[in-house]
Amino acid sequence: MENNFLSKFLRKDLNLKDKWWHRLFIVLLIITSILFTVSFIPSYIGNHWERWKKIEGLSERITSEIKPLKYFIRDGERIDEDEYLNRSLSDYDDFIMNRVYCSNNISTEFPKIQEAGNIDNLFIRNLYEKENVSPKIFSEYIEKNNIKCLAIDSYTYNDEELFFLEPDKSYQEKLSFYKKSLLKSILYFMIDFLSYLLISILYFILILVLYYKVIIFIIFGRRKN
Repeated sequence: MENNFLSKFLRKDLNLKDKWWHRLFIVLLIITSILFTVSFIPSYIGNHWERWKKIEGLSERITSEIKPLKYFIRDGERIDEDEYLNRSLSDYDDFIMNRVYCSNNISTEFPKIQEAGNIDNLFIRNLYEKENVSPKIFSEYIEKNNIKCLAIDSYTYNDEELFFLEPDKSYQEKLSFYKKSLLKSILYFMIDFLSYLLISILYFILILVLYYKVIIFIIFGRRKN
Protein backbone atom coordinates (compact mmCIF):
# COMPACT_ATOMS: atom_id res chain seq x y z
CA MET A 1 0.00 0.00 0.00
CA GLU A 2 1.37 3.38 -1.01
CA ASN A 3 2.56 5.58 1.81
CA ASN A 4 -0.16 8.19 2.30
CA PHE A 5 2.21 10.78 3.78
CA LEU A 6 4.66 10.41 0.90
CA SER A 7 1.84 10.63 -1.61
CA LYS A 8 0.60 13.86 -0.09
CA PHE A 9 4.08 15.33 0.25
CA LEU A 10 4.98 14.59 -3.39
CA ARG A 11 1.60 15.88 -4.58
CA LYS A 12 0.77 12.77 -6.57
CA ASP A 13 -2.61 14.35 -7.28
CA LEU A 14 -0.91 16.78 -9.68
CA ASN A 15 0.85 14.15 -11.83
CA LEU A 16 3.99 16.29 -11.74
CA LYS A 17 6.04 13.58 -13.45
CA ASP A 18 4.22 14.45 -16.68
CA LYS A 19 5.49 18.03 -16.59
CA TRP A 20 8.89 18.66 -18.24
CA TRP A 21 9.95 21.42 -15.85
CA HIS A 22 9.38 19.13 -12.86
CA ARG A 23 11.51 16.38 -14.40
CA LEU A 24 14.23 18.95 -15.17
CA PHE A 25 14.17 20.18 -11.60
CA ILE A 26 14.56 16.65 -10.19
CA VAL A 27 17.48 15.88 -12.52
CA LEU A 28 19.24 19.15 -11.64
CA LEU A 29 18.66 18.56 -7.93
CA ILE A 30 20.21 15.10 -8.08
CA ILE A 31 23.20 16.36 -10.08
CA THR A 32 23.87 19.28 -7.73
CA SER A 33 23.53 17.03 -4.68
CA ILE A 34 26.11 14.62 -6.09
CA LEU A 35 28.47 17.47 -6.98
CA PHE A 36 28.07 18.94 -3.52
CA THR A 37 28.88 15.57 -1.92
CA VAL A 38 32.06 14.98 -3.91
CA SER A 39 33.22 18.60 -3.70
CA PHE A 40 35.15 17.75 -0.53
CA ILE A 41 37.53 15.44 -2.43
CA PRO A 42 39.96 18.18 -3.62
CA SER A 43 40.65 19.09 0.01
CA TYR A 44 42.13 15.62 0.50
CA ILE A 45 44.47 15.73 -2.45
CA GLY A 46 47.97 15.58 -1.01
CA ASN A 47 48.53 14.92 2.68
CA HIS A 48 45.66 16.88 4.24
CA TRP A 49 43.84 13.74 5.34
CA GLU A 50 46.82 12.20 7.11
CA ARG A 51 46.68 11.86 10.90
CA TRP A 52 49.61 11.30 13.23
CA LYS A 53 50.31 9.44 16.47
CA LYS A 54 52.80 10.37 19.16
CA ILE A 55 55.91 8.20 19.41
CA GLU A 56 57.72 9.88 22.30
CA GLY A 57 58.63 13.25 23.72
CA LEU A 58 61.84 15.06 22.88
CA SER A 59 63.02 14.78 26.49
CA GLU A 60 62.90 10.97 26.23
CA ARG A 61 65.27 10.98 23.27
CA ILE A 62 67.87 13.39 24.62
CA THR A 63 71.20 11.79 25.55
CA SER A 64 74.53 13.07 26.84
CA GLU A 65 75.59 13.86 23.26
CA ILE A 66 74.93 17.47 22.31
CA LYS A 67 73.46 17.90 18.83
CA PRO A 68 70.98 20.03 16.82
CA LEU A 69 67.30 19.23 16.97
CA LYS A 70 67.20 17.93 13.38
CA TYR A 71 69.39 14.96 14.34
CA PHE A 72 66.82 13.69 16.83
CA ILE A 73 64.26 13.10 14.07
CA ARG A 74 64.13 9.58 12.59
CA ASP A 75 62.87 8.52 9.17
CA GLY A 76 59.16 9.12 8.64
CA GLU A 77 58.81 11.29 11.72
CA ARG A 78 57.67 14.83 12.33
CA ILE A 79 58.29 16.95 15.40
CA ASP A 80 55.73 19.34 16.83
CA GLU A 81 53.85 20.38 19.93
CA ASP A 82 50.77 18.22 19.20
CA GLU A 83 49.49 15.56 16.79
CA TYR A 84 47.81 18.13 14.52
CA LEU A 85 51.24 19.39 13.39
CA ASN A 86 50.08 22.98 13.21
CA ARG A 87 53.66 24.24 13.20
CA SER A 88 55.14 21.46 11.01
CA LEU A 89 58.52 21.86 12.64
CA SER A 90 60.17 19.31 10.38
CA ASP A 91 59.64 21.78 7.55
CA TYR A 92 60.49 24.71 9.81
CA ASP A 93 63.20 27.24 9.30
CA ASP A 94 66.89 27.11 10.07
CA PHE A 95 66.36 28.38 13.60
CA ILE A 96 64.46 25.37 14.91
CA MET A 97 66.23 22.58 13.08
CA ASN A 98 69.82 23.81 13.19
CA ARG A 99 70.06 26.34 16.00
CA VAL A 100 68.41 24.46 18.86
CA TYR A 101 70.77 22.05 20.63
CA CYS A 102 69.87 19.47 23.27
CA SER A 103 71.82 17.29 25.70
CA ASN A 104 71.46 15.88 29.20
CA ASN A 105 74.78 17.58 29.93
CA ILE A 106 74.00 20.92 28.31
CA SER A 107 75.29 22.77 31.39
CA THR A 108 78.81 21.50 30.71
CA GLU A 109 78.60 20.98 26.94
CA PHE A 110 77.52 24.49 25.90
CA PRO A 111 81.15 25.74 25.57
CA LYS A 112 81.48 23.47 22.50
CA ILE A 113 78.69 25.42 20.77
CA GLN A 114 80.24 28.70 21.87
CA GLU A 115 83.57 27.75 20.40
CA ALA A 116 82.17 26.36 17.16
CA GLY A 117 80.03 29.45 16.55
CA ASN A 118 82.42 31.99 18.05
CA ILE A 119 79.66 33.11 20.44
CA ASP A 120 80.56 35.25 23.43
CA ASN A 121 77.19 36.20 24.91
CA LEU A 122 75.26 33.95 27.29
CA PHE A 123 71.73 35.13 28.05
CA ILE A 124 69.21 33.94 30.61
CA ARG A 125 65.68 35.24 30.81
CA ASN A 126 64.50 36.79 34.04
CA LEU A 127 61.07 38.19 34.83
CA TYR A 128 61.45 41.37 32.79
CA GLU A 129 64.32 40.95 30.32
CA LYS A 130 67.26 38.89 29.13
CA GLU A 131 70.46 39.18 31.12
CA ASN A 132 73.99 38.59 29.85
CA VAL A 133 75.73 36.40 32.43
CA SER A 134 79.02 34.63 33.05
CA PRO A 135 79.60 30.99 32.02
CA LYS A 136 79.43 29.95 35.68
CA ILE A 137 76.04 31.58 36.29
CA PHE A 138 74.81 30.29 32.92
CA SER A 139 75.76 26.72 33.85
CA GLU A 140 74.24 26.99 37.35
CA TYR A 141 71.00 28.34 35.91
CA ILE A 142 70.75 25.37 33.55
CA GLU A 143 71.47 22.89 36.33
CA LYS A 144 69.05 24.48 38.77
CA ASN A 145 66.17 24.49 36.27
CA ASN A 146 66.97 21.07 34.75
CA ILE A 147 67.17 22.54 31.24
CA LYS A 148 68.30 20.26 28.43
CA CYS A 149 68.03 22.52 25.39
CA LEU A 150 69.37 25.89 24.35
CA ALA A 151 69.08 28.02 21.24
CA ILE A 152 71.52 30.09 19.24
CA ASP A 153 69.75 33.40 18.73
CA SER A 154 70.85 36.86 17.67
CA TYR A 155 70.10 40.56 17.88
CA THR A 156 71.29 43.62 15.98
CA TYR A 157 73.48 46.24 17.63
CA ASN A 158 74.97 49.15 15.67
CA ASP A 159 74.03 47.39 12.42
CA GLU A 160 75.93 44.28 13.51
CA GLU A 161 74.29 40.91 14.15
CA LEU A 162 75.44 39.56 17.50
CA PHE A 163 74.80 35.93 18.46
CA PHE A 164 74.09 34.55 21.91
CA LEU A 165 73.09 31.31 23.62
CA GLU A 166 69.87 31.09 25.59
CA PRO A 167 68.58 28.03 27.50
CA ASP A 168 64.92 27.21 26.91
CA LYS A 169 63.06 24.46 28.77
CA SER A 170 59.97 24.72 26.57
CA TYR A 171 61.57 22.66 23.80
CA GLN A 172 62.05 19.57 25.94
CA GLU A 173 58.65 19.97 27.60
CA LYS A 174 56.46 20.70 24.58
CA LEU A 175 58.01 19.01 21.56
CA SER A 176 57.30 15.38 20.65
CA PHE A 177 57.88 13.05 17.71
CA TYR A 178 55.00 11.81 15.56
CA LYS A 179 54.52 9.18 12.86
CA LYS A 180 51.69 8.69 10.38
CA SER A 181 48.82 6.58 11.69
CA LEU A 182 46.94 4.63 9.00
CA LEU A 183 44.05 3.80 11.33
CA LYS A 184 43.58 7.39 12.51
CA SER A 185 43.86 8.63 8.92
CA ILE A 186 41.13 6.22 7.72
CA LEU A 187 38.84 7.10 10.64
CA TYR A 188 39.38 10.83 10.03
CA PHE A 189 38.58 10.41 6.32
CA MET A 190 35.45 8.31 6.97
CA ILE A 191 34.07 10.66 9.64
CA ASP A 192 34.62 13.64 7.38
CA PHE A 193 33.07 11.86 4.39
CA LEU A 194 30.00 10.78 6.38
CA SER A 195 29.62 14.35 7.66
CA TYR A 196 29.60 15.67 4.11
CA LEU A 197 27.19 12.94 3.08
CA LEU A 198 24.81 13.83 5.92
CA ILE A 199 24.97 17.52 4.99
CA SER A 200 24.22 16.62 1.36
CA ILE A 201 21.18 14.56 2.40
CA LEU A 202 19.89 17.39 4.58
CA TYR A 203 20.48 19.82 1.72
CA PHE A 204 18.54 17.51 -0.62
CA ILE A 205 15.63 17.21 1.82
CA LEU A 206 15.55 20.97 2.45
CA ILE A 207 15.36 21.74 -1.28
CA LEU A 208 12.56 19.18 -1.70
CA VAL A 209 10.59 20.71 1.16
CA LEU A 210 10.98 24.21 -0.28
CA TYR A 211 10.02 22.95 -3.73
CA TYR A 212 6.91 20.99 -2.74
CA LYS A 213 5.72 23.07 0.19
CA VAL A 214 6.47 26.53 -1.19
CA ILE A 215 6.89 26.61 -4.98
CA ILE A 216 4.33 23.92 -5.82
CA PHE A 217 1.93 25.40 -3.26
CA ILE A 218 2.27 28.85 -4.88
CA ILE A 219 1.64 27.42 -8.37
CA PHE A 220 -1.18 24.92 -7.63
CA GLY A 221 -2.49 25.80 -4.21
CA ARG A 222 -3.58 23.31 -1.54
CA ARG A 223 -4.12 19.65 -2.23
CA LYS A 224 -7.75 18.86 -3.03
CA ASN A 225 -9.34 16.16 -0.87
